[in-house]
Amino acid sequence: VKYYYPSNVVSKLINIDPVKTVLSLSLGKDVVFAGDSLSVKASVNASQGKVLFYLNDVLKGTVNVNSKGVASLVLNGLSMGNNKLTARYTDDKGTYLDSSAKAAFDVFMKTTLVVSGLDSDWVINKNFNLVAKVKDQFGSYINEGSVSFLIDGVKYTVGLSNYAASKTVSFSQAGKHNIAVSFNPVKYYYPSNVVSKLINIDPVKTVLSLSLSKDAMFVGDSLSVKASVNAS
Repeated sequence: VKYYYPSNVVSKLINIDPVKTVLSLSLGKDVVFAGDSLSVKASVNASQGKVLFYLNDVLKGTVNVNSKGVASLVLNGLSMGNNKLTARYTDDKGTYLDSSAKAAFDVFMKTTLVVSGLDSDWVINKNFNLVAKVKDQFGSYINEGSVSFLIDGVKYTVGLSNYAASKTVSFSQAGKHNIAVSFNPVKYYYPSNVVSKLINIDPVKTVLSLSLSKDAMFVGDSLSVKASVNAS
């Protein structure tokens, strides 16, 4: 104001560091199958910037983060095996520091077990051949892994060879018998259905015959009598 002389000017150069960020990744499914689509979400403590998504080191998309710091992308046509996902956050304006996150997930192949021979006309002491085959979700037969035949509580494991696993089965006792067949997959093949059958084998119908050792007998003689039956 009047008669007051202007004083010195006070100035300061202020340097504000960019905000340190933390990026995290989440997947939309716990189990992923070949051919599936998978939603992936990146979350960061920032309200601007973008996230670059890489699948097995190949860039799949660049997505701007929303006001809540979220960027989402859908991955399509995934192949069987282990996959590595990397997300990199960057802010072109320099307000937020770059950060990255990684995740790994497996993509499985669905399988279906088919067993022939279970619907045979089962009888005592006759050999029956069970043949198990496994298809993948696209209808192709699998030649990896093994098949377990659980027969009345006893397990027999047979490796797949020429796209099949077989087991010869015979029962020596009449009554009910349990058969359960399952696929033991190798890595990335998903366990399939269990094929089971309760088998009831009827007792064998018997015919008994008698024969005498003599045609004529006298008082005081010994007589040999023989009974024959179709049973063991």
